[in-house]
Amino acid sequence: MNLINEYRTDKKSLLLIFVVFILARTVFMILMPNTYSLDLIGYLEVVDVFQKGGNPYRDTYYLNYWPPFWMQILYCISVTSKVSSISPTLLLLLLLIFIEWINILLCFKILKRFFNKQKFTTFFIFTMALNPISILLTCQHCNFDFILSFWVLLFCIGLMDFHLNHSIVSWLMACFFLGMGILTKTIPIILMPLLFAGIRNNNIATKLFGFLLLFSPVIIGMSILIALEPHVVKDTLTYRSFPGWYGITGIFNLMDEIHLINLYQKASPVIIISLVGYTSWRSYNINKLTISQIIIFSFLFLLFIPTFGPGYGPQYISWYLPLAVILYAISTENIKKILKIGYFIIALDYLIEYAFFITHGAFITKMIPTEQILSLSSFLTTQKIQVLIRLPMFLFYIFLFFSLLKSVKISETSQKFSS
Repeated sequence: MNLINEYRTDKKSLLLIFVVFILARTVFMILMPNTYSLDLIGYLEVVDVFQKGGNPYRDTYYLNYWPPFWMQILYCISVTSKVSSISPTLLLLLLLIFIEWINILLCFKILKRFFNKQKFTTFFIFTMALNPISILLTCQHCNFDFILSFWVLLFCIGLMDFHLNHSIVSWLMACFFLGMGILTKTIPIILMPLLFAGIRNNNIATKLFGFLLLFSPVIIGMSILIALEPHVVKDTLTYRSFPGWYGITGIFNLMDEIHLINLYQKASPVIIISLVGYTSWRSYNINKLTISQIIIFSFLFLLFIPTFGPGYGPQYISWYLPLAVILYAISTENIKKILKIGYFIIALDYLIEYAFFITHGAFITKMIPTEQILSLSSFLTTQKIQVLIRLPMFLFYIFLFFSLLKSVKISETSQKFSS
C-alpha cells in the first residue's frame, strides 16, 4: 500500500507509461507468430511434468542449474493452469510482464526519491516501455532474469536509505533482498561487497543478523534440493554458461585456441571469488557510499560477469538493464553519450539474435519461412558467427566498464579536494 500511495501524485505519468508499456507488449504478442525460445520450451516441459505428478529434477534437466525459487513459481503456474484452464505460456508471460512493470515502478521510485528527478515520463516510455530489448526478453525469450533485477533494485533501495539515513533496518532489508536474489539465481552474490561499506561501527549482533538474513534464503532453498536430488546441488553451485559463444572465450574460439577457453573457464571462478573477497575487504574500510556510487558499483559488478566471465546468455542483460536506465538519468553528458551509442549497438544485436537465432525463437523464420531465410538462420546460429555478431556489443561493454570506473575515480578525487 505504501508503494501505491507514493505514486498517487504521479498517477497521470505512470498511467501513460503503463498504457504504452502494455500496448507495446500486446501488439508484439498479437503480430508475432508463436516463437518459442529453448528456455521457454524447457519451462513448459517442467510445467507438464508437474501436471503429471513428476519430479522435474529427475525427469528433466532444465532446472538443474538454479536454486529452487523458479521451480516453485513454475509449480504455481502448473497448478493455476490446471485449475483455470489458462495456458501455462500465457500465465508465464503475464507473470514476467507484471515483474517488468514492477521494475519500472521501482526505477521511478529510485529516481524520484533518491535523485530528486521529477519529469521523466517520456524518458521511461523510450528506455523501458518501448525498449525492444525488454520486449524480446519478456515476450519471446520468457526467461526469469527480470525477477533477479527486481531483488537487485530492492537491494539498492535498502543500501541507499542506509547510507543516507543511517537506518540499520534498511541495511538488514538490503541483506535479505540480496539473499532472495541469490535464491533466484546465484549471480547476485557478486554484490555482497557493497554490504560491507559503512558497517564497521555496527555492533557484532547487527552484523551477524544481517548476514543471517543474507544466507538464510539460500540455505533453506538449497536444503530442498539436498532432500530431493542431492546431485543437483553441485550443478547449481557451479553454474556457468557454455563458453566460446561471446566475449573473451568467444575470441579464443575464433582463434581456435580451445585450450585457452578451458583454461579461462577454470580460472574465472577464482577470479570472481578473489574479486568479491578483495572488494569486500576494501568496502569494510569505507565509511559511506554515495547513492550514485551504489548504482554505479551495482551495475559494474553485474556487468563484470557477462563481460569478463567465461559464458554468456542474452537474458543476462536483464540483471542490469533497469540499473542502466537509472544510470543514464543520473550520469554526466559524456557517460550519457556512451550509453546512447551502446543502446543502439545492443538493440541491433538483440533484434538480429531474436529474429534469426534458432535457440532464441527466430521470429523471422516463422514470419517468412522461405528456404533462404531458414538457411540464413542456420548459418547465423553457428557458434563463430554468433561471436562475430556480438563482438561490437562486447567491445562496447569493455569501453563502458572502464569509462564508469574512471568516472567514479574522478568523482572520488574531486570529493577529496573539495573536503
